[in-house]
Amino acid sequence: MEIATKYHSTVIGRKGAHLHALEEGTGTKIQMPKRDSGDTSVTITGEELAVQRCQQAIRNLVKRGYSKITHPGTQSGSVIVPANKRAAVIGKKWENINAIQAATNTRVNMPERDSGNNQAIIVGKKEDIAVAREALQNLIDLGFSELTHPNYSRASIKFPVEYIKHLIGPKGQTVKSISGSTNCRIDTRDPSGNVIVVGPADGVAQARKEIQALLEKIVEPQPIAAPPAASDADVSAINNEFGVASAAAPEQPWAQDDPWRPVQDEPLNW
Repeated sequence: MEIATKYHSTVIGRKGAHLHALEEGTGTKIQMPKRDSGDTSVTITGEELAVQRCQQAIRNLVKRGYSKITHPGTQSGSVIVPANKRAAVIGKKWENINAIQAATNTRVNMPERDSGNNQAIIVGKKEDIAVAREALQNLIDLGFSELTHPNYSRASIKFPVEYIKHLIGPKGQTVKSISGSTNCRIDTRDPSGNVIVVGPADGVAQARKEIQALLEKIVEPQPIAAPPAASDADVSAINNEFGVASAAAPEQPWAQDDPWRPVQDEPLNW
């Protein structure tokens, strides 16, 4: 049978434990390709029914991470992980998955990227699977779980959509500043229309305070400031540009001989 090289270690198991269990449990002999050979052919010899049983057990190992022969008493459960939540569930360098596996003594097999499969398989005991499943679902729904982010909390803050641009700020500077100073993740695109803040409890409280203060500043009526006054020089320049004589400008001598200059009426002598 053909097994991709990346699954060879899964079939072999730690110190050959899986391979040994498969051979003893089915009465077959399994020949694995040499390491780094690139060969994908796994040879199984034995009686026909035994070979078929061994092949099915290997398929289960590859697909689910366990089989009845190699992991007696082990069960599996699953959680649907939307593609847009995959990174949040896995965490940086798989830290979330590793934390869940360590805390629950389970194995979490995430679907391969771009495979079109959104089902994460949890392998372990029934009660442990339930705890791991809850942690994964919290990561999907809330962005954190008690197992992966102790003392984290979540806040939903009402923030009118028309003012969201003020919270984001030029090039995202405002929301990045609040996020950085509080060590919180701030989501301004939540379907509820609210701003979602996730992080350490004290950081969430501080982020809420800053966001609400910003909103109050935006919506509170502000006094209309008078436009800056022009200087005397500016006024003079504008008047000269439009041919308006300055009130303080002295009368020029040539203006007295101007025939169009208005004269003051004199009394008539009869």
